[in-house]
Amino acid sequence: MMLMGGLFVAHLTAVRGGWSRKNIVALGVLFGILSLTRPTFFPMMFLYALWLFFQIPRGRRIASALALLLPAALVISPWTVRNYNVYGAFVPIGLAGQVFAGFNGPNSFGKMPKEYHLWPMKDGAVIDLLEETKGMKNPSLERDRIFGRVALRWVMENPWHTIKQIPKKYYNTLSPLGSGVHAEARAWNPTGKLHRIADAIFFTYLAICAVGLWRILWSYWIEMMPWTLQFITIFLAVTVFGGTARYLLPMAPAFLIGFVVVLWRWRPSPVAEAVRTSG
Repeated sequence: MMLMGGLFVAHLTAVRGGWSRKNIVALGVLFGILSLTRPTFFPMMFLYALWLFFQIPRGRRIASALALLLPAALVISPWTVRNYNVYGAFVPIGLAGQVFAGFNGPNSFGKMPKEYHLWPMKDGAVIDLLEETKGMKNPSLERDRIFGRVALRWVMENPWHTIKQIPKKYYNTLSPLGSGVHAEARAWNPTGKLHRIADAIFFTYLAICAVGLWRILWSYWIEMMPWTLQFITIFLAVTVFGGTARYLLPMAPAFLIGFVVVLWRWRPSPVAEAVRTSG
């Protein structure tokens, strides 16, 4: 959250400073650090670079894009070198095939189940991923690719099941008590009533935050671009992979700003308060 706040401050500094090279380099460094802490910032960096390309006057566009992407690449590069030594291939941040399989399998419920190694296919075959990857170390590139290929095949053969999981993914992302987790996998055992109360309170808070953020975005869309792009990448990550409350953690400062904006707009004006008091 602190890094995302720092990115927002650096973005505002760059906007107000006329997109100086120094400010863009600082943004690139922050994007690199953020990509290492949470992979969703990696695609967000490229969305930001694309947006920046059209914000900069012609003649500076390519240089400005490189000023953003090259420092980020330098920050990420030690981890990429580590991945090459481990996997023997170019893997900038991390593997995603097994994660995709866990969130989109026949036993998925918007979250990753305990077991997801049996995959019944349309032709009647049942692929056992434990057998397919037997003897392979975990993690390994080939093992991850096998999980990803089988999961993608199953999703293409069962699109309706995959589509039905999307609302569950978003519910699990937004629910404060993780209602999508099976009871035996929880560290707690809250009642259904407690779930409904907690969800109602938190969903009301998020709705108020959304109203406030929309008001800010309507007037300051350039200044709010980091939050907008973060919302887009979270939307894509939850839709493609699965629901987890961790996706929302970097957005906590934005939610708080939106909540404060709504409270500020709801406050009584000094004139109205004086009239009410005098009456």
